[in-house]
This record gives sequence, structure tokens and C-alpha cells, in this order.
Amino acid sequence: MPQPIDSTCRNPPYPAGDCLVRINDESVDIGYAVHPAHYWEEHIHDRHQFILMLDACSDAEITWRMADGSQCKRRVSGQQVCFIEKNLPHSLRWYAPAPLVCLYISEAFMAQISPNDGWKDVAIHHWGELLACDLLTLGLVLLMAELCRQHDRLHPLHLRVAGIFLGAQLIRIRSRAKARVQKSAELQNMQLKLVHDWINEHISERFEIWELARVAGISRSHFGRKFKASTGYAPQRYILIQRVHRALELLQRGGMRMSEIATQAGFADQSHLSRNLRAFYGRLLSKKKHQ
Repeated sequence: MPQPIDSTCRNPPYPAGDCLVRINDESVDIGYAVHPAHYWEEHIHDRHQFILMLDACSDAEITWRMADGSQCKRRVSGQQVCFIEKNLPHSLRWYAPAPLVCLYISEAFMAQISPNDGWKDVAIHHWGELLACDLLTLGLVLLMAELCRQHDRLHPLHLRVAGIFLGAQLIRIRSRAKARVQKSAELQNMQLKLVHDWINEHISERFEIWELARVAGISRSHFGRKFKASTGYAPQRYILIQRVHRALELLQRGGMRMSEIATQAGFADQSHLSRNLRAFYGRLLSKKKHQ
């Protein structure tokens, strides 16, 4: 049974009959192989990995373990681009012979191209989705495949340079794809403004989350997730923060009793307001301090 690839190993054992190319670089390691049908038991890499399935007849299954120990499984076929984060336990089963290009990308190189971007998953894209309207990257994929096939007649530098350019392009495309997914999970700016304004107009009242969903024009089941993706807070927490802010504004203006401020800010009573001020600021803020 073949052993897992270790991105630090120069000549990992591949199944018999493979055409193997391996070019090592501090930024992007490049591997090319024609795999027979086989199973690769669970393993990890110390670099991020892009697997480029070059053949429309490719057929495989990838299984990986999440941080909580749960297992995910995905069947992939045809021309696909698979991204696997570093140190993620995964196994691969190839049901048919498959020519592959693998790029093993260092964390430092990833950060240079896509700073402040979390890479914590397995992502699978069809070429048509990932490379749509991107002729440069599609050309680099095809060039890399051809260079690998002719590796015995080329200087390794050709493959190294092509691999670095292709790796950079795939990182950028992957980042754009993630941004589109994240954006689709959020409320639109106008929806968020309508909800924020409605909360502040009705801050002294008791209201339900479904009313905010109605203001945003989406279902209650989707509202909570989209709202948190947009603000970083669950709706109830956000409402509480707005109530505390309103109470502080009224305290600063002066001329009102604490019980009146509690009512105007939507708290049940003065003690409810006081508890939340302590929770937010670690001490009870007195009206006198803000006059």
C-alpha cells in the first residue's frame, strides 16, 4: 500500500508505474504523477496543497477530519482543483488512473499573496467555476501539465518558475472565491442599515427577531446567520449593545432618573440596566460621573 506524501520528502514512494516529477522550492514544491487506481490512507502535509486533476475521466474520493473530530467525505470527478489546508488529516481513494499536478505551498508564500486570510478547510472547485474568465490561470495550468510531461528534456528552473506563478494565481482565485461565498452569507448594506435604524427607532420597545427579519426582507431562519456574518454578533447580543449605548447617551445628557433611562433604553427596570452596565464596563456607572 502506498505511503502518504510528506512534503519534506524528496522522493516519496508512489505506486508502481507512476511518472513522477518532484521539484522542491522554499515557496512552492511541485509534483506531477500519473496515478493508477489506489488508496492513500490518512496522512497530513506540512504545506497547503492544491491538487489539479487534469483528466476529465478522473474519479476520486477525499475524506478528511475536522478539528472537532467529525469526518467529511466528498466524491470528486472530472477536471477539478482541490485545496487541502496544511496539517489536515485526510485520505484519498482514486477509482481510475489520474494524471495530477500537485502544488505544496508554504505558509510564508501564502501569506505574501493573501494576507489575513484563514485557510482552514478542504475546498473543491471545478475548473469551469474556478478559472472562469481567467485565461491566464487556465493557460498556466495547461502549461504546467505540459512542462511536467516533458520534464526529462527541461531544466528544473522552468518548472519552478511556472509553479510559483501558478501557485500565486490559484491562491488569488481561491481568496476571491472565499470572498464571494462570505459576501453571499452577509446582509446587503441597505438591509443592514434598515435593521440598524429600526432597532434604534424601537429601542425602548420589546420586539422579536422575526420582526428584524421582516425589516430585512428575508426569512427568520436565514436572518440570524446573515446578521452575525455581517456584524460579528448574534441579533440579541447586538440589540443589547445598542441598548447599553442608548443608556450611556442618556446618562451623558443628564436630567433623567435611572429608572427613566432604563425604560427609554428598553431595559426591564433599573436593576436590569445596572447589571448590564457592570457586565460591559466592570463597574456601575453613576449618573453623576457623566454630568
